[in-house]
Amino acid sequence: MNPFAIIGALFTAAVGVAVAAGCVFVIYLVVKSVIDRQTAIRLEWDRAAAALGVKKSERMFPAGPAIEGVSDGLHVTVRGYSGKGANTVYQVGIPFTSLRLTREGITSALGRLVKGDDVQTGDPAFDDKALLNGDAPELRAIFDAETRAAALVVFAHGGWVGAGKITIRQSGYETSGARIEERARAGLNLARLLEASRRTPEWERLAAVAAGDPLPRVRENALSSLIEQANHDRAPRRIAEEAASRMLGDPIASNRLFAGTCGLTESARARRVIAALVWDPTTDDVTRARGLGALGNLEGVDRVDELLDTLLDAGDETRLAAIAALVIRRVAASRVTGLVNHPHGPTRVAAANALESLGDASVQPLLFLMLDDSADQVRLAAVRALGAIGDVGAVEKLLPLIPGFFGGDIKIAAEEAVARIQSRASGAGAGQLSVSDAPVHAGALSSVTAEEGALSEAIPGSRPPRKTSA
Repeated sequence: MNPFAIIGALFTAAVGVAVAAGCVFVIYLVVKSVIDRQTAIRLEWDRAAAALGVKKSERMFPAGPAIEGVSDGLHVTVRGYSGKGANTVYQVGIPFTSLRLTREGITSALGRLVKGDDVQTGDPAFDDKALLNGDAPELRAIFDAETRAAALVVFAHGGWVGAGKITIRQSGYETSGARIEERARAGLNLARLLEASRRTPEWERLAAVAAGDPLPRVRENALSSLIEQANHDRAPRRIAEEAASRMLGDPIASNRLFAGTCGLTESARARRVIAALVWDPTTDDVTRARGLGALGNLEGVDRVDELLDTLLDAGDETRLAAIAALVIRRVAASRVTGLVNHPHGPTRVAAANALESLGDASVQPLLFLMLDDSADQVRLAAVRALGAIGDVGAVEKLLPLIPGFFGGDIKIAAEEAVARIQSRASGAGAGQLSVSDAPVHAGALSSVTAEEGALSEAIPGSRPPRKTSA
């Protein structure tokens, strides 16, 4: 046999053995890597289970690790699912089977359209993300600052509350024990707070929220719910009164106003508090206006005239409230006339309405000027005021607003104003004052005695002046 052939065959065989051995070694490394990774994952799950104080178990189908047990009396489970659509699901049982807490989205927005608005706690960060359905006092008692913060953490992890569970669903199969623990603790933390809330009466929690929540609107809503409970005998009225009394000292003016007008605080003290916030230039415009309105006729308020003059130079809402207060107090019209040229349109409207209510006919020239205002609402208010307090001299100013078959509110108001002036004309009864359809420039007003007629408008041309008879 050719020795070279033998050597070649042996070499080929050796190479084949080497290749086979290499393949076996590669397979060994792959299998070992898979086993090592699975072992490492199970170790991570073991660590998470130990940190949470619960045990880890092995699922038979689908195969994989799981965490399940009781932590501080709360049942917690974590299950991982590999393969297509891999995810990890965390669940913690809670004592509220009817509580629904879901992250805001298209689905929840549609739900609100069907079922109505969700309960608002007054915390924008929480209310914008959470959809709460149920009894408002109960939910506001449950979701104090700490519980709202815990719920936001659950939301951040993609979780929700419903069917007696807190559920967090994570995309992908989790392999980090630290991240498993983090998400499970987020659910457990919220669950513990919800469990703790059940051990305290609702009214007690509401009183605590009204007194100490860091957000003003949450405090106000909590007091509102506490008052609601007291009115329905679900809370001691004494507790609601004490909470309202405390809120009279709230750092936020709108909360002090709410407490002063809720009907549960001592009236003299409440009026002092409200008057103080109305005087305070740092009070926001809307609250200041509402406070002034709450004081009614300002009985018992010191330096009333000075206060109202000051408020006429304040914000728009406060100014409007001050004008209304001047009317209530039946002041001289001169206190209002300076506002007929104010740059704020609604203020000019309010001024015209005030002049009408105060009933001083001497302001008629000012109302004539307001008939040329650029804002229709101001002109409309001036027309109506002239109808209430104007004399026959106002008819000439109102006539240009009437002609034509068509017209809006101003035309109708002008017709009504003339009719009202007619009914008040000195010595004239109903029907003794008429307005012709002639052009304004066509004639003037003339006065006749009651026996001969009443008020006529001359019409040029061949037609004699029309005149109404008594």
